[in-house]
Amino acid sequence: MHIPRWIKHELTSPFESISERILRSHRDFYAAHAAALGLHQYDGGLSDLSALSIRSRVADVEGQRASPEAVPFGSLSDDDRFDHAVLAANLKRELLDYTELRVHATNPEAMLWHIDPSPYILRNYAPLETRADALANALSQVPRVTRDLATHLATGEAARPVLDAAMDSYQGMAEFYERDIAEAVAELEGTPAYDRVMDQCQLAAKAVDEFVESMRSLAASADGDFAIGADLFAKLLAISEMVDTPLDTLLRVGRQDLARNERRLEAVAKSVDREANVGAVVASAACLHPTADNLLPETADLLEEIRTFISEHYLIGLPTEFRCDVVKTPSFMDWSFTAMDTRGPFETDATESYYYVTPPRDEWTAQQKEEWLTSYSYGILRSMSVHEAYPGHFVQYLHSRAVESSVRKTFWSYAFAEGWAHYVEEVMIEEGFGDQDPFAEIGQLQEALMRNCRLICAIEMHASSMSVDQAARFFMDHAFLEETPAQAEATRGTFDPSYLKYTLGKLMFLELRGENRRLKGDDFSLREFHDRALSFGEPPIPLLRAQMLNRDIEIPFSDARC
Repeated sequence: MHIPRWIKHELTSPFESISERILRSHRDFYAAHAAALGLHQYDGGLSDLSALSIRSRVADVEGQRASPEAVPFGSLSDDDRFDHAVLAANLKRELLDYTELRVHATNPEAMLWHIDPSPYILRNYAPLETRADALANALSQVPRVTRDLATHLATGEAARPVLDAAMDSYQGMAEFYERDIAEAVAELEGTPAYDRVMDQCQLAAKAVDEFVESMRSLAASADGDFAIGADLFAKLLAISEMVDTPLDTLLRVGRQDLARNERRLEAVAKSVDREANVGAVVASAACLHPTADNLLPETADLLEEIRTFISEHYLIGLPTEFRCDVVKTPSFMDWSFTAMDTRGPFETDATESYYYVTPPRDEWTAQQKEEWLTSYSYGILRSMSVHEAYPGHFVQYLHSRAVESSVRKTFWSYAFAEGWAHYVEEVMIEEGFGDQDPFAEIGQLQEALMRNCRLICAIEMHASSMSVDQAARFFMDHAFLEETPAQAEATRGTFDPSYLKYTLGKLMFLELRGENRRLKGDDFSLREFHDRALSFGEPPIPLLRAQMLNRDIEIPFSDARC
């Protein structure tokens, strides 16, 4: 059993004492997040998202920001300095969310996780009856949370495309309550625990349905302006990722990487058919995909093939023999193609981790289903599985469990997590994965092009004037997506401007690898680089870079920088 560092010994460091108080406050406010991390004393709790509670939380975080500053930065140990920077970034990001981004009033999609009870049925950390009791407690609070969210949205700040996307996700959550939960607790039927869960499921689903209707009413008169603006976009990057590169520079870098991947795709396509154009070769690759019925079992077989490859090629350490289970994506998340859901870093009993894969919806037309499945061509499915499982998110998670810092177990960097998983897609091709099949590299390049499009469209949509339809067209033209998945990608950009961080993080990892290779020369080891990079948790990559290159970590986010 892993015991966090702050439990192992008496707190003698002033910073450790301060950071633990801040973490305890965070867990108290975000009880569902704490429970998902594996801290089950918080089971059954949901956040109070009322206006009064959010104002109180903002005031608390403002005060907490000053607390670490009272400890002289130069007197901290290396670990504490690292945690200080991570903590400072996350406190400032939380303030940005509630004060300037106002996600509670503008982005219902970003608030969906507050009412997600899936850990109670997906994680076998306690007897089902115990988990059902916590589940019922959580569900009983859903009507309060959705009422608070409806009150925030009534200010009219949310844009129509964001509301449209959120309605779909919340409808999926209501279906999850009514269908998936009933199946998960079926063995308790006839017991008081079952009856209570079912009663609360009905009330929660009704509350979510009412919330969807309130969003539908708002969407009818809402404007289409979802953009957060260039200044706020840049500030979001500077605070959350310590990246203060001007947006026009990031856009130029993104377009350069798009061109690099397009040139490589053209070369690989010519190796398949010298007479055909790139689009025709990509289209032929897209036709080679599993059926809807075989999508999950074929993906499970593929994971073992990939795992064997990285072991035989000594690319990264695999700390345990644990595997992830390939399962159908929960209905409230089925806007995504694939996702990894790992157990919490503080979890001591449950071992389950899930690789979600999304078959086409039953109600779609045959054409829509086929268009969706083209995004699971065998080449793309290989790359997706590298990204989500080996040596992407699942291996990333296996390494992060060994991190002792409670701060770094609680907070993570989007650019680190997604950048790493995207980076290893290219590494696997470099190291010869799928070497006998050119469609394997075509799939990797298609994924890279899609992430290039995310970076470009995120900046253009939120810092300029690109529309959702223009973004969808850009994905179709440059990532060879069919209309249905292209529209889904463009729609995601309205509520997730940070999805540019896939490419941003990958490029930072490539740069860091190059710097390490130059420093070490003939002593450079790819496995050593990978294992060390994952040994610090998932911090902002500039912090990781400073640590791995033996440079000082500066106090982040001075007012002058932001």
